[in-house]
Amino acid sequence: MALAGTEEHHQQMLEVEEGWAVIQHGIHKLIQLIEGVETQSFSSQDYMNYYTAVYTMCKPNPTGGICEVLYDKYNNVFKDYINSHVLPSLQGKKDEALVKETEKRWSNHKVMTRWLFRFFHYLDRYFVPKRKVPPLQESALLCFYNLVFGEFNNQIRDAVLSLAPNWIKNESYNDYMLKVECCLKHERETVSCYLRNTSQKKLLEIVEYETKLKEKKQVDESPGG
Repeated sequence: MALAGTEEHHQQMLEVEEGWAVIQHGIHKLIQLIEGVETQSFSSQDYMNYYTAVYTMCKPNPTGGICEVLYDKYNNVFKDYINSHVLPSLQGKKDEALVKETEKRWSNHKVMTRWLFRFFHYLDRYFVPKRKVPPLQESALLCFYNLVFGEFNNQIRDAVLSLAPNWIKNESYNDYMLKVECCLKHERETVSCYLRNTSQKKLLEIVEYETKLKEKKQVDESPGG
């Protein structure tokens, strides 16, 4: 009985390796697209190939061990990409260069999240609710929050605050604050589609905190403030 179980596990791992080789091709292409190396996007057939690879591995047991392996691999894709590409791109940058690079990397991360969610979507249907683990998109976005802001929170905060006077000087303060509020509203709407309230709070708290600081700074420096 034990031998049969060992053989079954070995067969499952072989299936994961074969299926993952297909998915890894898509992941590599996605990273190349995000980094500007590749220009041709995914075709509908590409998408179906990657989704089918995940589906085929998960279908025999949608809440079993193979799904757990794939869920971990999905999260590790983001962690590896952030550690190898995102964090080094922010290292050594200050002020406007740091703000622009952070904005670019956050935008890229959302693109990466949308595509990988499509590939791995089957995990969200059965494995995630059964195991009570974070949904795929939530997990990916929180990965960015934890790794990037965990490493560069103070630097990004200081960069935003140092640039605020120049941004405000080039437009009226009311127009400036309206623009900030619009940005906040957009980000809330973006993440509220698939994040729980606790996760939304984590992802938005930095932006909202900086907005309040800039507003208070402007009021303090205004005549009669």
